[in-house]
Amino acid sequence: MQLIKYLIISLTLLQIFACRDKEKKDEAAAVFRYNESDQITSLDPAFANSRANSWVVNQLYSGLVKLNEKLLVVPSIAKSWDISADGLVYTFVLRNDVYFHDNVLFLNSKGRKVRASDFVNSFKRILSKRTASLGAWIFDYIDLSSKSNYNGFLDVNDTTLKIYLKHSFPPFLKILTMQYAAVVPIEIADYYGTAFGNHPIGTGPFQLKSWDMGKQLVLTKNTNYFETEKGEALPHLDAVSISFIKDKQTEFLDFMKGNLDFISGLEVQYLRDLVNTDGSLSEKCKGKINFNTCAALEKQYLGFTFGTNDQGTADNPLSNKLLRKAINYGIDKRKLLVHLRNNIGIPANNGLLPIGFSEKDTVHLVGYPYNPEKAVDLLERAGYSEKNPCPTITLNSTREYSDWCEAIKSDLIKIGINLQLNYLETDIYPEMLRQSAFTFYSNNWQADYPDAENCLKLFYSKNNTPMGENVAHYSNPNFDRLYEQSMEELNPEKRKKILMEMNQILIEDAALAPLYDEATVYFFQNSISGLSANPMNLLNLQTVKKAVSK
Repeated sequence: MQLIKYLIISLTLLQIFACRDKEKKDEAAAVFRYNESDQITSLDPAFANSRANSWVVNQLYSGLVKLNEKLLVVPSIAKSWDISADGLVYTFVLRNDVYFHDNVLFLNSKGRKVRASDFVNSFKRILSKRTASLGAWIFDYIDLSSKSNYNGFLDVNDTTLKIYLKHSFPPFLKILTMQYAAVVPIEIADYYGTAFGNHPIGTGPFQLKSWDMGKQLVLTKNTNYFETEKGEALPHLDAVSISFIKDKQTEFLDFMKGNLDFISGLEVQYLRDLVNTDGSLSEKCKGKINFNTCAALEKQYLGFTFGTNDQGTADNPLSNKLLRKAINYGIDKRKLLVHLRNNIGIPANNGLLPIGFSEKDTVHLVGYPYNPEKAVDLLERAGYSEKNPCPTITLNSTREYSDWCEAIKSDLIKIGINLQLNYLETDIYPEMLRQSAFTFYSNNWQADYPDAENCLKLFYSKNNTPMGENVAHYSNPNFDRLYEQSMEELNPEKRKKILMEMNQILIEDAALAPLYDEATVYFFQNSISGLSANPMNLLNLQTVKKAVSK
């Protein structure tokens, strides 16, 4: 009896010490913790169509190429590439040391080596109607005709891949940096079918450990990851833990308590707790929290829908260019940012192109800084005065932007323009925009890929909604000619000049009223290093470090 009692006590003590050892080990592990208030719907790169999905997909998978912090295309699995003189054939030379994550479906449960054929299969999977990927459009320019013999893609050998375009498209290399273009093992993707998004296998710095839907998602270090930093193996982190707290206040409080390592995309009431009105870190946060920010490839603006003339009509006074210019000069964009965003963002005085594309190329453009006197003069030249006041104009938006709309209304009243604000439900607003249902409206543009063409195509006349993205139904023959010329120009410097000229045409036509460029802002605990905000707002964790107590 005594012996049994002794054994029970001994086993109990062993369990206690084992638990304590595990707790110490967990405490010593470098686990990066962040919250995702939006739902992650899939870990399949074919469905990386939201920020929430793409952030996780970026940790699990790799592609041929990727972007650095300056938005330059740099090697990933492809160590080099060549583009033919006519821009139609892209040849990639792959690394020979990249392996998929270990998985029981592979031989001996070990991840196999990535081959060029894996990219062919992955790209064809994205294009397949059976997959129904929302990213199939990234291969719109691929030559899939029978005359190509290769249906657009050719694995010359295990380490050489060719991609054939039907006509030149200079942004194509940047499109290949998108998460849609990541490589997957087709045999495992086929095995799981539509459930592959719950059983992801890639080549990225982390691999899936567990996913409790709506509660927690855990990634662990891929010890076979192919990239290094100054000769040191990556990633530095041991794991990534993602919670799914929907309440923004709870998320913010968890970050302030140190329960989360990182937070971004904060609403203004929380920004005010962290940053001063000049955009600097508040005194109470210094020494406790760090933050990193940069200009994002995202623009908030007011849009106009164009009619058949540019002189203004009773039904659409905004078809008058002078009135549109008056609106542009009449909005104090800096004041809006200071009061409504604690100066997080950049006043959009230089047209449609966000400054994040290339500050040195966009800052010299002549745009619309705040100038109420000039706005009044333009309004008078447009034919409006105290005796003939400007008709009331309706600005359509959603409640999300009500503070902005009220402030804009106040600014424009001062110069003689009265706005009526019409707020619509968030779930129906995008579709009404696609139908060009509004004469005057708030809108947002965010880059799919970091090329000015992605932005400027919004005003190409052959791209009108509902089939295209030209919500404004803007048409300018010179703009269209330059757009088409930019699609053929393969010299980067010459092409850049064409794109900037297109932007200047939009400024001269007052084709929109830009408000501000968004900023990517990352707040993180002092224990975190190596985390940098980037213009595409893509979370990169492979080089992040976390100091942990031993």
